[in-house]
Amino acid sequence: MFSEPTSASALASLRDLPGHLHVEGYRQLPIRLIHGHRDYGTSLLGIPAQATLHRLLDESLDPYELPNDGLVISDYLASMLDIE
Repeated sequence: MFSEPTSASALASLRDLPGHLHVEGYRQLPIRLIHGHRDYGTSLLGIPAQATLHRLLDESLDPYELPNDGLVISDYLASMLDIE
């Protein structure tokens, strides 16, 4: 884990270390979601579309296909913020 954003070449360097089978980059940031008078502190996780180490699963534990744009949030969080 890096404390600052880093380049794709850093991932390539990690991939070349002995004992690593798979390397995958992601970005996580603290955020506050606000809708009207409701708000919720959480983190935003940016993952590659074909991620295997950090991936979303649906109710059946099948991989969830990420949309090309926008955010994916849980039904629970959507109801807390009163959004669809």
